[in-house]
Amino acid sequence: MDLSSLDLGRAGEDFTVALLGSKGFVASKLRVNAPTYDLEVVRGSSRFFVSVKVSREKQHVRLGSRRSVLNLTQGNFVFAYMPPVGARIDGFPSPYVLLILPAEIARDEALSIHDRYWINKSKDPNTFSVMVKGYGSHHREMWPRWLSYQEAWGLLP
Repeated sequence: MDLSSLDLGRAGEDFTVALLGSKGFVASKLRVNAPTYDLEVVRGSSRFFVSVKVSREKQHVRLGSRRSVLNLTQGNFVFAYMPPVGARIDGFPSPYVLLILPAEIARDEALSIHDRYWINKSKDPNTFSVMVKGYGSHHREMWPRWLSYQEAWGLLP
């Protein structure tokens, strides 16, 4: 039985807490429905926040509402789990590709494409979820840059 999207997201958060712990960080989940971020992470005197995203079947990152994406700030991160091409994430552990994206890069690059796309269609960009797709023609230039953040543990403080 497939996990619901909500349960898959929660499983991703729990997995990320454990994964960060294995790397020497102390991560704790924020309250349910906290805006923008899911985890608070500490190591030594460094503190940052993580937004966890899980894609079940596709090579894409759904960042959420435009308002939420605007709150992604420098010094924080987006952990985006995607299945390898042709696979699925049905829970953790599953085979996955992990992008560790600096939050401000995720925000700026995703919104530049999102806003331009919807404005060109004469639509309000605030009414659509912000996504970056490995298979989207308007994301072709950005996607390889995002893939360069696979397992980018060295970016964490």
